[in-house]
Amino acid sequence: GRLEREYPACFSADSRAVPVVAWLGAEPAAFCVMLPIRFTIGAGALGAGLVSLVYTDERHRGRGLARRVVRRAVAEGRAQGLALCLLWSEPGLEGFYA
Repeated sequence: GRLEREYPACFSADSRAVPVVAWLGAEPAAFCVMLPIRFTIGAGALGAGLVSLVYTDERHRGRGLARRVVRRAVAEGRAQGLALCLLWSEPGLEGFYA
């Protein structure tokens, strides 16, 4: 509900965003989303993946699960032929993911 309202580019019915989930048994433990986009540069274009909404359930933190979902999102971007992936966050959170 809330994420769909705040991030319609990632969760709308026609979105090309790729959700990535790390499961521990039947329970989702970590998540991110990779949104493929194209930047027009002069007469050319550059494909990029915006990786966002990186989250790990607090009960499962410290196990490298966020690293796993981000790596899987980057691998999906490569499989789609994207030139690069960028961590996309809200303004003011630049240091949060360091």
